[in-house]
Amino acid sequence: FIDSASTTNGGVSAGFKGTSQSRAMKAQDGRSKARGNGHSYISSNSPTRCFLWNTLFQDLRGQFILASEVQPLARLQGRCGDVLLKLVKRHEGLQQLSILTTLHANLTVTASHRVLVRRGDKEQVVPAYSLQEGEDVVCARGVAKLLQVRQEQREVSVFELAFEPDMPLSAFNLPDDTILTKGFAMPKNTAQWHDARAPTHGR
Repeated sequence: FIDSASTTNGGVSAGFKGTSQSRAMKAQDGRSKARGNGHSYISSNSPTRCFLWNTLFQDLRGQFILASEVQPLARLQGRCGDVLLKLVKRHEGLQQLSILTTLHANLTVTASHRVLVRRGDKEQVVPAYSLQEGEDVVCARGVAKLLQVRQEQREVSVFELAFEPDMPLSAFNLPDDTILTKGFAMPKNTAQWHDARAPTHGR
């Protein structure tokens, strides 16, 4: 799993376009769009191993798309080139999940999902449920230690995705919730508003 670039701990960057809690719920039904950037894991995918519905992948345009929305024959960015999505299957119900956390990344996948680790001077693929705290996982920025590994059961939509070639790719989870904030307060006086937008260098 990957420790990809340009966001805060386990979250999404400022480039993420206005995802609210209600929008995230729509995304779970496979109807919304998602864009963003974040710390993510390199996940080595195979049939029978599943991603959660809110897992984000990067396409060849640099935009992000949810596992619940990606379509067969889509091309996504793999570790060493692009990959072609060959299979998409949705599963509902109680799932056994592994929650993996490093200093700058976290990822939740089904327990049997394949994850890249570094053991000695070699990379290996192991099931998520077998991972232990302190192990080295392969990330976009290099190798990172697992600080926490948790197992839990949850009712959630998951997706089997099979790629060609069978190459590791970046993945990270959309947050379940977001913090609300506001922008600059627009002055009531229009003239003041125009002045407020002017450059302030040298003042």
